[in-house]
Amino acid sequence: MALPSLRAATCHISPHILSAARTTHKTIQCINIAARQAANLVVFPEASIPAFPLWSSLLPPTHTHHFFRRMVQESVYVDGEEISAIRQAARDNHVVISLGVSEKVRYSAGTLFNTNIIIGEDGEILVHHRKLMPTFFEKLTWAPGDGYGLRVAQTRYGQIGALICGENTNPLARYTLMAQGEQIHISTWPAIWPTRVMVENAGNQDNTVSTTGRNYDNIAANHTRAAAHCFEAKCFGIMSAGYLDDAAMADIAAMTETPEDMHKKLASYPQGASQFLDPTGKIVQGGFAMDLTQDQRLDAQNMVTNREAILFADLDLNECIEGKQYHDVVGGYQRFDVFSLQVNRQRHEPVHFHDGNENGSSLRSNSLGNDEQKSSGGKGTSTRGEGPLILETKETGQVVPGGQNDQATAVTKDGPKAKPWAHFVAGGIGGMAAATLTSPLDVLKTRLQSDFYQAQLRTLHAQHPLPHKLTFTSVPRAAFFHIAETVQILRSIYQHEGFRALFRGLGANLIGVVPARSINFYVYGNGKRILNNYLNPEGRENVWTVHLLAAATAGIATGTATNPIWVVKTRLQLDKNTASHDPLKGRQYKNSWDCIKQTVRHEGIRGLYRGLSASYLGVTESTLQWVLYERMKLSLARREAKRLSHAGYQRTMLDDAEEFGGKFCAAAGAKLFAAVITYPHEVVRTRLRQAPTITTETGKVTIKYTGLIQCFRLVAKEEGLAGLYGGMTPHLLRAVPAAAVMMSTYEIFLRLFGTTS
Repeated sequence: MALPSLRAATCHISPHILSAARTTHKTIQCINIAARQAANLVVFPEASIPAFPLWSSLLPPTHTHHFFRRMVQESVYVDGEEISAIRQAARDNHVVISLGVSEKVRYSAGTLFNTNIIIGEDGEILVHHRKLMPTFFEKLTWAPGDGYGLRVAQTRYGQIGALICGENTNPLARYTLMAQGEQIHISTWPAIWPTRVMVENAGNQDNTVSTTGRNYDNIAANHTRAAAHCFEAKCFGIMSAGYLDDAAMADIAAMTETPEDMHKKLASYPQGASQFLDPTGKIVQGGFAMDLTQDQRLDAQNMVTNREAILFADLDLNECIEGKQYHDVVGGYQRFDVFSLQVNRQRHEPVHFHDGNENGSSLRSNSLGNDEQKSSGGKGTSTRGEGPLILETKETGQVVPGGQNDQATAVTKDGPKAKPWAHFVAGGIGGMAAATLTSPLDVLKTRLQSDFYQAQLRTLHAQHPLPHKLTFTSVPRAAFFHIAETVQILRSIYQHEGFRALFRGLGANLIGVVPARSINFYVYGNGKRILNNYLNPEGRENVWTVHLLAAATAGIATGTATNPIWVVKTRLQLDKNTASHDPLKGRQYKNSWDCIKQTVRHEGIRGLYRGLSASYLGVTESTLQWVLYERMKLSLARREAKRLSHAGYQRTMLDDAEEFGGKFCAAAGAKLFAAVITYPHEVVRTRLRQAPTITTETGKVTIKYTGLIQCFRLVAKEEGLAGLYGGMTPHLLRAVPAAAVMMSTYEIFLRLFGTTS
């Protein structure tokens, strides 16, 4: 399969100095302009919101307190309103965005980070990186970051990584991104970066520094580093430098004691350049630029430096392949037995709160100011791998070869993902627990769905007639009657057939339930992972199409594999045990094996697959149930994260119980809604599976229900539409708690296995 092609845009723009709101508005304008030119990826420079702190290089620290106060006030929270507006612009325009900001955090009023975030087309934040080490005078403004954001964003336009300014000089940081399959490398830069007093400014009265000489050559130095990375990684490069227009310089100068001289200084420094590089490090030719003021295309350009503009280029990632054949420094041209790189991706945090649990769980403040639960016992491990990079995460204690992008992505999510066997075992245990606890209701449900018991129901309905049209006052009466009807039939089964009759078919049921649930959870859990790789490469949160397709696949696989078991189980449950010697009223089957033999003798092998079409129709129920359950779990997780965001909050056993209760109710609610919507297929499936009628005199086998459509029509004709809802009350009384027990048991055992769903 060929690699993707895309159109990229880098925004060479000037900020509204120390105004987050105005600069955010300008940023969104640029996104809209770039999208109109069919851009797929839009890149912004370092600290574009609210500004790069140039004043720290041009003024003594004692003269910059007011600058720092304004910088803190105008810096942004990653989960704040400014970033939310830009994320919405990404959704509206279906573009990927790389954005440099000055980030503030809620746990401290004076801590800032030099941050770059990558936002997916759906508005989700794919990468949240804080610059590892502020450079030179930047230390007066920003705190050091951590390795949490050393990640490559998986998008449908390629695998995108980003480093900020001087980080592109750090060979280990660059190699960390290379080793994750980086195909597009974004390097962000400030508009100017003063390192010396320019010759013409030396000796001014307001500046006693006598150092003279050339300033740092922004364009040459930045190009050298970015080009070297592209050549080594065999990837495309996007250099996104800031720009200072005259108004921005005037705004900075106005905040100093000598505005005219400061303005002159700022104007004397060379501005940075924005450009695109190919996998050999050369400047990409054939691009074009858009003028922001007139929103019109300029002549063909390959670099922008001394004006505001958006630069565009078309990139074909297949050009990354050939160079790998010569020297692939993260593959065939590397010696993993000689070199080993370890990366700590733990987010730095100011404090750990231990609640004293024996498991040593703790809470920590994350980058959004929210608390995440983790195990303080997981200190990570050190391993020499057979790959270019070892990615360690102290939250999970897992070690993942960096060359395996899918594995690296899995570790960077909320927790470790369940191994295939864990889905299989946990699903089987959950199904067994649910089937055993609800077996009496399952027997009752099956009998009420069968036409063999309609005469008994008609007698009950005659004794307790209900109005033809349900009103507000009659609904409670109808519900009470259905519950009373359920209890009465259960009592009747117990009195006439004994206690064991309430568990008739449980053996066959367990034989069916355990493999069925194991297969279903195995296919669903692993199908979700596989589908995520193809349909959700960006790693977005809770993609419903993935859940829908995984659930449908699991339902079809489970129905096909276990249908013979359900046919036997259904027929055994319908086989009444009375004192009568009439063969039409007595037991027809001795046991499960006898049921299989008689079914094959009278109906052939196809008899074991009766009701399969209805089972396939029933896939809609399980699919709907899974999708709803996943959405409810996501809502619960978001609510939990919001609650834990309060500083100093410590998780207790009550929180664990509430979490379990929430998932229990989510499973029950999802099943209730799905079952009510799709219930008629249950009745039809039972009728198709029930045993054929055998005439005593002739021995002739009569099959009343011959197919899916015929069964629907015949039930509706003989019993009315109400017949399609026969036994729904006991079905819901069984299915809803069974689903809650099964899903809860599944989640519990996954956790016991050290994984999550």
